[in-house]
Parts: sequence; structure tokens; C-alpha cells
Amino acid sequence: MSARRRPDAGRLYAGRFTAFADMLFLGLLVTVGSLGIVTWFVALAAGADLARQRETHDVTVSVRTYAARWKAALRTGWGGVVVPTAGLLVLVIDAFAVGAGLDRPQVVVPLTVAAVVAGALALRCAAAWRPGRTWRVCVEDALRAARDDVRGTALLAGAVLVGGLLVVSVPPIGLVVPGLLALAGAALVRQH
Repeated sequence: MSARRRPDAGRLYAGRFTAFADMLFLGLLVTVGSLGIVTWFVALAAGADLARQRETHDVTVSVRTYAARWKAALRTGWGGVVVPTAGLLVLVIDAFAVGAGLDRPQVVVPLTVAAVVAGALALRCAAAWRPGRTWRVCVEDALRAARDDVRGTALLAGAVLVGGLLVVSVPPIGLVVPGLLALAGAALVRQH
């Protein structure tokens, strides 16, 4: 009978809060990876992959492991930069329109619903990425998963909504929310 390696045995902060500390650190890494603004989706995909690898292969969450995944996601192609950035630009334009006086419920509610659903689909797509996969395959997998697992997509939409509300209410928490969203996407993809 072989001795089984204890998870997190070699980590500096091993113990009860290891997963919690890793996700906070991952949130900071995803936020830093998103600072280029156009790299927000690449950063999210790298974070989701690292969160999944942490749980399935006990990979340590570190700057080095995250940077390797971030670079691999960036090399996947321009679709992971251009398309998500265009979507983000649309959301920014919508926010300016609401701020300019189009804050009627018949305008704000559909925009909010569209943003939350788009965020859930983006999370599914980012979580579907792994080194060697194209963005097109990730989008196809995300759309198929959204269709086949409506409850899971609703959970991701709820995570996006709650994450957005938290950032609006307590802006400093915005440093770790991206990592938590990456974890949510990775956890949902791992189940299927």
C-alpha cells in the first residue's frame, strides 16, 4: 500500500485556510494579469485553468505557475483578446449611456441582464480553456454547456451579479473577485 501524499503538504501556509489563501492570491494574480485591460479574458482563462489544476493535480498557486498559463492563453490567438475587449467596450458604452440619463428601468434592466448573461458565458468559455485548445473550441464548449446545464449557467450568472454588486459596494474587494469568478467557472466545468 503506497503512502498517499497529503494535499498542500509542501506549501508555506499549509493548513485549514490553504484553499482560501490560494484563491485570494489567485484573485490578485488575475487582477494583475488584467491590468492591460485587453488581457482581462486571457487572465481569467489562466486563472480558471490554474484553479482547476490546483484541485486536480495539487499545483501550487504562484506567480510562476500563473504567468506560464497566462502566456499560454495569450498565445492561443487574437480571439481571446479582441472579442472580449469589444464586449467590455460595449459594457462601458452602456454604463456611460446610463450615466448620461438613460437610467430608466426599461433600459437598465435589460442591459444588466445582458451583461450578467454575457459574463456567465465568458466565465464558461474561460473555464473551458486549457493549453493547446483554441478559443473557437472553447466558445463551442461554453455554448454547449450553457445549453445543456442551464442551472450551472444560472449559478455563474448569479456569481457574476454578486461579484459586480460586491465591487460596486466595496471597491477594494475588486482585487480578489476575478479569482473567485475564475474558481466558480473552473468548479462548474470540473463537474462535467
